[in-house]
Amino acid sequence: MKKIAIVLAVMVILLGVSGCMKKYSRAGYIKASSQVSCLAIENPSLFATQESGIATIKNVFKDNGFPADDNEKMVEIITKFKADVEATNEIIETVKNCQEKSTKTM
Repeated sequence: MKKIAIVLAVMVILLGVSGCMKKYSRAGYIKASSQVSCLAIENPSLFATQESGIATIKNVFKDNGFPADDNEKMVEIITKFKADVEATNEIIETVKNCQEKSTKTM
């Protein structure tokens, strides 16, 4: 499951969703990235195919106010936040919690 979460986090970074940098918050990025990773742990069937995985990622980011259909803007956003070590650590901690909850319910 850790590998899936890591792969999905990388997909989020590579997939990219763009926009005006001032408009998108660090908290929103952390929330969306964490949600995507937790969905992968809790419901891996959402990522059974590349198409469904990309659709899931885009939907989560859209729901959090990001321009998920604009790859250039998302690349800018991802580039900005991927360098934020604290944000990355917050995402990792959230994903660990999801993984622990998932393990307990199995």
